[in-house]
Amino acid sequence: MARGDQRANRLDSADVSLVEAVVLSGREGDVFDGVVVDVNEHHGGGIVQLADPAVRGRVEATSGPLPLGDRLRVRLLEADVERRVVRFAPASR
Repeated sequence: MARGDQRANRLDSADVSLVEAVVLSGREGDVFDGVVVDVNEHHGGGIVQLADPAVRGRVEATSGPLPLGDRLRVRLLEADVERRVVRFAPASR
């Protein structure tokens, strides 16, 4: 049962990632306001949640650690529908 639940969760996550990539496709270079919702302390960067559109994506490493819960302006680097990937970088101020 647990394996079935894990498989279902992975499929749900893949579906969400596809929709997020579709929503942002063609908007590479645009700047968005978001909030840091997860931090990768080992490799830098993390995950940012945008309010509009409601999308999550990976943020590339910065010069220092991302502050969890802080607002962050990000520039869309990639929205790859085929790979279901959304990537951001901190936007220049």
